[in-house]
Parts: sequence; C-alpha cells; structure tokens
Amino acid sequence: MRSFAIRARFPLGYFVGHQGAGQVAEFPDTARLYGALIHAAAKGSTAEMVDDELKPTHSSLTALKWLEEHPPSSLALPRTTRMNSRPAHTYRAEGVFESKTKPYDRKVLKSQSDGIAVDGAFGWIWEQDVPAGVADTISKLCVDVSCLGEADSPVVLDTERVPATHVHDPHASAFARGAKLAVASPVAGRLAELERDYVSSRPARRPTVSNDKFAWGSYPSSHTPSRERVRDMVYRPLAQPVLRAPWARLITVPFVGRFQAEDRVPLCVAVHRTLVANLGDNAPAFITGRYLDGAGRPANRLAIHVLEAGHPGVVQDSIGFLIPPGVSDIDLAALARSVQALQRVWVPRSATSIELKHSAAAGLDAAVFWREPAAGTSRFWTPAGALVPEVRRQKAGNWTLADAAVLSAAFTCRESLGPVRSTRSDRYGGLVRAAVDRGVRVHHARLINDSRAHLFAHKMPEGVPVTPYNAWVEMGDLVPSQALFALGQSRHLGGGLMLPVDLDEATARAMGLSS
Repeated sequence: MRSFAIRARFPLGYFVGHQGAGQVAEFPDTARLYGALIHAAAKGSTAEMVDDELKPTHSSLTALKWLEEHPPSSLALPRTTRMNSRPAHTYRAEGVFESKTKPYDRKVLKSQSDGIAVDGAFGWIWEQDVPAGVADTISKLCVDVSCLGEADSPVVLDTERVPATHVHDPHASAFARGAKLAVASPVAGRLAELERDYVSSRPARRPTVSNDKFAWGSYPSSHTPSRERVRDMVYRPLAQPVLRAPWARLITVPFVGRFQAEDRVPLCVAVHRTLVANLGDNAPAFITGRYLDGAGRPANRLAIHVLEAGHPGVVQDSIGFLIPPGVSDIDLAALARSVQALQRVWVPRSATSIELKHSAAAGLDAAVFWREPAAGTSRFWTPAGALVPEVRRQKAGNWTLADAAVLSAAFTCRESLGPVRSTRSDRYGGLVRAAVDRGVRVHHARLINDSRAHLFAHKMPEGVPVTPYNAWVEMGDLVPSQALFALGQSRHLGGGLMLPVDLDEATARAMGLSS
C-alpha cells in the first residue's frame, strides 16, 4: 500500500483544450485525465485482443474503477497564462453538401491561438493508500497517453510527484465561499457510462455498402460523450491568496470651508480638473485617465475622495488622493507638485467652497487605513453616498443590482482575480462568478430615488443610465479588511467610497445580512 501521483508535462510549453460549447479549458481536469487513461487501457500497449477488437484488461478495469471511487486528494497547478488574450477565429471547411438544388461549401467557426502557456507540470496526488496493483497498472497506462486535449499540445505522463497547490475539500459545494477551484471529476459509474456511449456509437451490425455510400445531404456528425457521471470536486488552495489593496498609498490634505455632503462627487471632479490644469500637457496618464491606444489599462488610476470627520477613525475633513500600485517616482513627483499647488476649490452652482491646509498633509498606507475588525465580528461595507453601476442591465440571467455591485467589486479588484473566462453572450458573468468565488456577497441593494445625476457620476458610458443605489457588501478575501477603496462608476472621483461596519453574528442575522 502506498500513496500515488500522476505528473503531466507539456513539452511544447502550452496546453490546448476545450470544454462545454467550445470554451477554452484553462487546465486539464481530472475527468479529462480519466478519459485519456480509459483510451490508453482500451487501445494502448496493455490492451488485449478479444473477438478481433482491442479491449482493456481486467487489471486495467479494476484500476480505473478504483480511480472513480477515489478522487485525487490534492492537485498541483502551475502558473498559467493565455497565449493570446483575444483569440483569433477562422472558418474551417467541412466539405461540400447539398442545399436544396445546388451544392455549397460548408464552413464552421473555429477558434485559433487559444492555447494556455504553462510554467511547470500539472499533478494529481492520492495521499490515501493506493493498492500496489492499481498503482502499477496506472503507471503502465500513463506511458500510452499522448495528449490531454488537442493533438497539437502533446503531453508526457509519469508517476513523479510534484508539490501540491490545492487540496480536496469533500464537504464544500461548488458554491462555497472563499477561494476555491471546481474541478470536473469522474464518479462511480463513469467507466460504464463511457462504455455504453462507445457501444451505441458503434453498432454491432456494420452498414451495408449501399447505406454507407456518399450522399450530398449527409452532414458530418460527432458523438458527444455523456457527462451524467461527472461531478465538480472542490479544491482549495494550500496557500491563501495574496490580498492586494486596489490602491497602495494615500495622501490626505485637510480642508476647511463650506462643504455639503451631497457635493462629494462634484467637489472631487473640481479637484481633479484643477490637478490636471496645474500640470498641463505633462499630466501623467494615471492622473488624467487617458491612456495611449493599445496601452494596457490598469484596473484603477488616481482616485480622489472626501474623507469626512464622521467616518470611522477620521479626525478632520480631508481630501484623499489614492495612488494605485506601480506608479513611477516621476509620476508621483508630478502628482505631489500639482497637489501642493491646490489652494482653494469651488464647486460650480453650489455653496461648497473649501481651502486646503497643506501644513497638515500626511502620507499613509491605503491598505491599512481603517481600524482592524472588532473581535467576534464580521466586516461589512456600505458606501458613503451611493454606488453607481458601470454597465447597463445585462440580458443574460436575472440581472439585479446585487449582480451590478458584485461586478463593481470585480472591476475594482480585477488585477487580484487573474484571468477570467467570458463569452460573447455572457460578457461579465465570468467576472461576477470569480468575485463570488472569492467571497463577495451583496445584501439589501436598494435604489436611491434622486434624479440629480450629477451628484452621483461625472461621466457614464454611452447608453448606461445613472442608477444610484445603496447596499451592504462583504468583500470576502478579495481586499484586505483595513484597505481604503471605492466601488462603482464614480470610484475615481468621489463616489462609492466604502465605509466599514463591524457586526456580530446575532446582529447581522437580525438585519438579514447573514448568508
């Protein structure tokens, strides 16, 4: 009796596979590995001849059935990245077919350049005792496996062990909170299911010559294997995800004067315009928000917010300049010069007028701005003012304000989510699911009945209405619990600043905030 592992190495450095309706597979799952081992058992060097046809041996069937009943206890997933973030598409000729009265050349859409570059080997690890006969048989089957996806990404399987990155959680569902990975895996009966598919697609009675002859109206067909005996197994990362604050640093400049809370967005817009005017044509892109065509756009740029004395831990009214990670020293120096030049700011058509006190300015860490969560409580977040959706209501699914809030969290923390799959029909669904997987939850999302759009957003994408709303948000493990951040369309100019609220379990349940 012993533990066992299977290692998959891709000699060309990339993996190509598809799933569902042709979407790119990010990694070879356990069901894919199992199917490859079945093919090796039935057609490889260990198969035996029965009635003029190769069949799996009894030992192979025993080993395969053992795998059905024992999912891997852990996985090893290397770093991966898409070889092309925007895959090309071409039309492949499938042949000439009859259409009413004349033949036509049928074309089928096919994705190109959709490989996944891999930095290392994949691994499936069984920590439980594996019968010696099962381990030896699977080792022999691995030799006959040539691919785990498309044939143009060959694979080499062996039984070397690789360090695990994810561990199986048998008690978690695919909807569990926190970072997790749902991996398609075979369950008991999968081998029998595939055997039935094999028999049904290859009838014992071969077609006659007349039935097998060419016909203009015949279309190519490909049998899709059943998946009733495939389930999603949940694996959790051994290392906790690195919590990355959307904004790294903060400059606070206190102010005095006449300030109305409803003018948060107009005041921050006025501050931003003055910053840009002070720098003229030399204003960095992270301040202006205008990037060169083709240049990658970060998830966040400079954000300007009003930190009011009534906010938790805020002693005096201040203008906060939130600086995202990765800003160069030259751009930081330009921002400092422009902020230092700010003296008085007026909001047009409003009574708000402030004077900045640079003598009390401070530089802070935006990742640890708020106090730590109180012991025995859960941290919730509510906006100072309102949240505003970045996109119009989506047709896919039953789109709600809660979905819009989750999407806003995904937009703000996009760089922490990593690559997310999307489709043309469900453009934002992948981002929403990725944020939910990291523990984002939204409660009591309600519209704010106020037609003064300029108080909630400065600019909106074409066709997207200004829809202010309030909500209670849990950010899961997507941002540090003390980070200063904002959500929504106006997160860079005064809107959607999230304030922490710590509630014990009983209070949260009474308020309907427990999931």
